[in-house]
Amino acid sequence: MVGASRAKSAAIALGLSLSLALCLAGVGPRSAAAARSPGRRAPVVDGATGPGIVPTGLTALVADFDGDHRADVFWYAPGAAPDYLWLGLAGGGFRSSPVAVGGTYRPLLGDWNGDRAGDIFWYGPGADPDALWLGRRDARFTIRWASVIGTYQPFTGDFDGDHRRDIVWYAPGGAADSVWFGGAGGAFASKPVTVVSSFRPQVGDFGGDGRSDVLWYAPGDPDDVLWFGLASRRFSSRATAVDIGHTRALPLRPGTIAGRFNPYGFVAHAMGSVGRHTYTNSLEAFRRNYRRGFRVFETDVVRLADGTALLAHTGLEANYGLHKPFQRATWADLRGHKYLGRYTILRSQDLVGLLRRHPDAYAILDSKYAELQIYKRFLHQAPEQSLRERILPNVVDQAMLNALRTLYPLQNYVLALYRTQYHNRYDDPVVVDFARRNRAPAVAMWWRARNPALSLNANHFQNRRYRASLVRALKAAGAVAYVHSIDAPADARRFWHLRVGLFSNEPFPPLGTGTAPPQLLAPRFGRGVSAA
Repeated sequence: MVGASRAKSAAIALGLSLSLALCLAGVGPRSAAAARSPGRRAPVVDGATGPGIVPTGLTALVADFDGDHRADVFWYAPGAAPDYLWLGLAGGGFRSSPVAVGGTYRPLLGDWNGDRAGDIFWYGPGADPDALWLGRRDARFTIRWASVIGTYQPFTGDFDGDHRRDIVWYAPGGAADSVWFGGAGGAFASKPVTVVSSFRPQVGDFGGDGRSDVLWYAPGDPDDVLWFGLASRRFSSRATAVDIGHTRALPLRPGTIAGRFNPYGFVAHAMGSVGRHTYTNSLEAFRRNYRRGFRVFETDVVRLADGTALLAHTGLEANYGLHKPFQRATWADLRGHKYLGRYTILRSQDLVGLLRRHPDAYAILDSKYAELQIYKRFLHQAPEQSLRERILPNVVDQAMLNALRTLYPLQNYVLALYRTQYHNRYDDPVVVDFARRNRAPAVAMWWRARNPALSLNANHFQNRRYRASLVRALKAAGAVAYVHSIDAPADARRFWHLRVGLFSNEPFPPLGTGTAPPQLLAPRFGRGVSAA
């Protein structure tokens, strides 16, 4: 985002300091009659505390132009019309003097030289002339001529933290951009930067270090970016997320669940069953269930010791021919192995390849640990934004969402409740508040009805969390509700009728055709591991 290679077409050409008086020699109180011009009343207060008469068509520029710690008003009239300076007085009144700008500008306010007196940069878009007026303690201005040459959307801030205002000359799109850093005496130091898209920049000290930063906000789907100002007159940058107007992934839209439940309300849990086996997370499971009509696939993910992201559930190492935990294994230990000796095991790059070849498919990632490292690996292997928006990670809590958003401006995700529930965290009001504050697109919970007599943790071990009241509140907050994981067609029909999405081990339309559903074979998990 931040570049230093593109030169700005406009060089800073500052003229000699003229130290002009700007018609302010007689700054004493003036009578209203003496300050009138034909057809308009001058903004004269004559030291009184009441309001002055403000002519129409003027722009108020408010700053402490004489450095006396009182705000002043520069009334600017574009073109040849007269302008006025009101100097704030101790008693609350103003002392008025005429000034002459004599042109049409876009004025920028700031203390460019750090002398604590307000200054004005008169920017003339395009080829129009530009000028810098430096405020002085004697209520006069020093003029310096400048040359910008170009059409920009400039904005200001103290980006290097030296107490002098700086200017970003931003041209939306592919045009060259630069930053002018304010300096002593009113000189600027120009540095090129690169902004590669069209944004609505917002300035603030987002890092809390006393330096101005820039939030480059783009409405809709394009990534938003944060620039953090540095004392070295550079910027560090990272992607961020402003979810106003962002397009949700198709399965996470309430309208999709209401009108296109088949197929998007059905999620193939752990890629769905194959050969009656669940939790294979295998290529064969994906192929079988994609042919059946599934378009949303949930998969478990673990991280091996060499950084490989493997599609597998913890506690099933033996089914992969391993005799040690996944955390201690490497891909070399697994190369050539198959799940249960028959199903093709997959890595993150394999899943990314499947999504590329099936552009209507979506993947929900249930990373069992090392969530940031796993998601970062997927991002590296899927650089296309259109593909990244179809990779939907499970999020456990606010801290995890914040952390994932340091890697990518994540908008499409699923808040998975089973892990916080295990720790007796995130009861229903907290979940609903999370959904509202974060505009969470989807929330997944255990499918059996919650027993109010038991703790969240005890309900977890009975696969219980669903409450109609929770689902209603989530829908009111704009979130799609999912339950997991369904084996029986009758249960699938019930949640379909309720328009609650479901993670399915097997059921998929048509449901209830009269044929007996297959007897699924669940794996045996290692000690201390609960299936989810």
